[in-house]
Parts: sequence; structure tokens; C-alpha cells
Amino acid sequence: MKKFMSIILTILLAFALVSCAKAQTPDWQTSLDLGQKYLLDGNYEQAIIEFNKVIEIDPKNVEAYIGLAEVYAAQGDYDSAISVLEQGYAETGNQSLQDKINELRGLAAVQPEPETTATPEVKVTTEAEITTDAETTLIFEPDPVAEDFAWTLENGVLTLSGHGSMPDYDYFSNHAPWFEERDDIFQIIVEEGITSVSREAFHSCYYCTSVNLPESITHIEYGAFIDCYSLESIIIPNNVRSIGECAFCRCDSLTSVSLPSSILIIEAKAFVNCDSLTSISMPNGVISIGYDAFGDCDVLSEIVIPSSVSFIEGNPFAFCYMLKKVIVENDNQNYKSIDNVLFSEDSTVLIGYPPEKDVEQYSIPNGVTSIADCAFHSCNLKSITVPESVLNIGNCAFYVCRNLTSIYIPDNVVNIGNDAFFGCENLTIYGKSGSYAEKYALENNIPFIVE
Repeated sequence: MKKFMSIILTILLAFALVSCAKAQTPDWQTSLDLGQKYLLDGNYEQAIIEFNKVIEIDPKNVEAYIGLAEVYAAQGDYDSAISVLEQGYAETGNQSLQDKINELRGLAAVQPEPETTATPEVKVTTEAEITTDAETTLIFEPDPVAEDFAWTLENGVLTLSGHGSMPDYDYFSNHAPWFEERDDIFQIIVEEGITSVSREAFHSCYYCTSVNLPESITHIEYGAFIDCYSLESIIIPNNVRSIGECAFCRCDSLTSVSLPSSILIIEAKAFVNCDSLTSISMPNGVISIGYDAFGDCDVLSEIVIPSSVSFIEGNPFAFCYMLKKVIVENDNQNYKSIDNVLFSEDSTVLIGYPPEKDVEQYSIPNGVTSIADCAFHSCNLKSITVPESVLNIGNCAFYVCRNLTSIYIPDNVVNIGNDAFFGCENLTIYGKSGSYAEKYALENNIPFIVE
């Protein structure tokens, strides 16, 4: 009888332990896991539903707010993403949500305005025709789509063949035919004859670690390798002339990139959010670098601008927190580097100040008339003096400069852009009574001292 009772007690104890373990699994965990899976898969509609379920069950779940915000940000809806994070911060007070708000506000503020910044387009087909400046956009016309285009996927290797361009795809409405099998792709081989890596061809091939491209490739199009998280390196062939917008966006494992001498254009956000990128080698021959081309590359420490570059759109390395040096080759006719700070060649525009530059005080050179968008983003400076020559301070110019305690702004300044001093929590602005700077400080609740 004692033995029987012992067995019964053992069974009851085991059942109680299992029940307890099950009780420890939160009711919202399944929905959170599903939301994150749907986000990675690009199924944004279902991701929104699952993350909202989590928030309804647990209004203080920080991961759910961040996940929901990432869904909206992935679709370019920064306003909704920020709204979600603000709701989460109000509910939880969690600092990581506030940090994410700051990041998204910076990204939203520097988005281009097509209706005001659109530039004339010049179609070119030969190198002899190629010219560019601040008022010219280069457009390349791809070859016709290969009539014999074909693909196979065997043993984790995706092989593509044909003669001409690959077809274009769209992540939301026209997936590549191998998209549903993308988790089984570990290597991509594009055979000789294919002339372009098409739009969003390999979007979200999360586990691909190796890509082989042929010498016949001349263009890498928009979003070609976006979200290829495991891609560690890639050899770009010698005939490639352009790297499209967001081509390598969020390739988190990519550590270095060496571009061939044939490259002419690096489009906007080409390498944005490549968190492991430590170096980028740009050849002499590059003409144009788009806005945010290397933005948010967290460990990138140095940029060298070749002498051939004649057009830089905005600050191409905004949000590169570890950047210490920007070097411009001496014979560049359009840009210069003064003490590792990027300027226009005539020194009228300060384009980019490296965030990790190891000084505490900086006086902007006299003669500068404009401070570009995100020029001083996240810098370590404590004090900045703006000269009398400056007329304009761009959007997010001093965004999240947390150490900045004082800045002198002269009365010649007539415009200060959106979120110019956002996140500068300890800042006092110094300037003249009745100046635009004083008005701006009062409107934005920034302490102002008359000098």
C-alpha cells in the first residue's frame, strides 16, 4: 500500500510540475513568435495582427511594440512606426523604445522629397556620354529580359542562366519564382550571359552565404540582395557600372566590399544598415554617391572619397556611429576633406562630420553657408561655434548629439531644419537678441542665452 501511495504521489507531483511549467509560458508568447516569423517572411498584414494580439494581452510588452514598429518601418510608414513606439514608451517608460523613436525620426527626416528635389534625367548608354553634377541623374537602360532565362535549385544552390537581363520582381506583388524556397538557398550562382541582377531578385534569402556573379553583369538593381542577413562577402565583377538603391540593404554579415574600377554610380542606401561592414573600397571612376549610401553602418570607421566623384547626395554616411575619418583624394574637383570633415570643394557646404572624431570643441570654418542634413549626427562634440557666414542649418543637422551643451548661432542664420537639435538634451543655444536662432529656441523649448 505504501508503495502504491508513493507511486500515486510521484505521478501527482510530476503532473503538478508539468502544469506549473506550462503556466510559466506566457499567453502572448505564441503570438509574439508568430509576429516575428511573419515579419521576417514579409507577411506584414499577419505580423501586425499577431503583434497587436500581444499588446492587447500584455500592454507592457516591449518586444511587441518594437516588432510592430519594424513592420511599419519596413513598409516605409515611419509615422505609424513612431506612433506605435510612442504608445509603448508611454505605457512602459522603456528607454530602448525611446532610442528606437530617435532612430526612426532621423530616418524619416532625411527621406528625399521627390516633388522638390527631382532632377533632370539624362539617359546614357556609353561611357563617352556620361556626365553628372548636382543637377543630373544618370539612368542606365538595361538589356532586354533574357528569353532563355532559367533557374534551378538543387542541394541548396540556386543557379540562374540565360542571355540578357533577369526579370524584375517585387517583394509585395510579384515574388521571384524561388521566393517560397528561399530558406533552402545557401549559395547563388549566376551564369555567364546574364547582364543584370534584377530588382529584388534575392530579397530575403536569409541563409545565403555565398554569391557568384559572372563578368557579363553590368548592373545590380534596386534591392537585389536586400535582407540577405548571412551574406558575408561578395565579389562584384569588373563590368558592373551601377549599384542600385538598397541593393545590399541590411546585409548584416557583410564585412567588407571592394568595388571594381568599372563602377560609376552608387545609388541611395545601397549599403545601408550593413551592421558588420568595416571597410568599403571605392575606385577612382565612381561619379555619384547617393544619400545614405553607407548610412547606419555601425562599425564603419573610415571613408575615402575618390577624386572622380562629382556628385554626393546629402550625407552618405549618416548614422555611422563609429566613423572617425572622411578622406577626399587631393585632386577631387568637387569635394574636399578638412581635418577629416567632408566639405564641398568651395568650402560653402559642410556635408559630414565623423561622429567618433575625438575632439570636444569645433569651430565651423568661416565661409560655410550651409550645414547639410545630418551633418553632425550623433557626434561627440560638447561645443560648436557657427560662423557669421552660415545661412542654413539642415534637417537633423545635430541629431542626437547627446554631449552637446552649447552652440553659438549667428543672426545671419535664416533657416533651421526639422529635428535639427533633436535629442540634444543638455543643449543651450547662444546668439543675438531677436535673431531667428532665439525664435527657434523658444519654439522648441531649448534654453537660449543672449550674447
